[in-house]
Amino acid sequence: MVVIYWTFDSLASGQYMTRLLIAALVIVYGIFTQTLINGRKQALLEKVGNQYIQMQNAWQNKDWEPMRAIMTDALYNQMARQLQALIDAKQTNYVERIAVLETRIVRYAVEGDNDVLVVRLSTRITDYTKDDRTDEIVSGSTTRELFMVYDWKLIRHKDKLTLNQPSVTQISCPNCGLSLT
Repeated sequence: MVVIYWTFDSLASGQYMTRLLIAALVIVYGIFTQTLINGRKQALLEKVGNQYIQMQNAWQNKDWEPMRAIMTDALYNQMARQLQALIDAKQTNYVERIAVLETRIVRYAVEGDNDVLVVRLSTRITDYTKDDRTDEIVSGSTTRELFMVYDWKLIRHKDKLTLNQPSVTQISCPNCGLSLT
């Protein structure tokens, strides 16, 4: 099991999604250090970038269920409650023009019983919230680009290998197909 936390290097005031994501994001991931040893560094970085985009789309679509398979129960429930608050307020948070500009590994370490890998994502989005009844923007901007930098901290128990052999059966989430090995 790999756990990802993220923090913000930049913060734009008044953005609901930004305030929401200040809480540590914990995502359960299936690939880690051995993936890098197996020469699949780029696959790891692409997977992190894709997860970021999928998360933003799930939020905007008000359908958090696809995120269940990649988040801890505690984080999933916290984010689902915050999304439900938006739904109850009859508002939609739009995260558009999503671009992952760069993903790169910035640190690897062993901390206690865990391998730790920090992946930095540099992104661009527009972020605004509309009232569903009036279609008026209640916060944010449809044109103002936000350039955000996130550090995702991937953690797994040290000495756990992510095998990349034809004889190994891959275990996948029945909901979204995400690899759980």
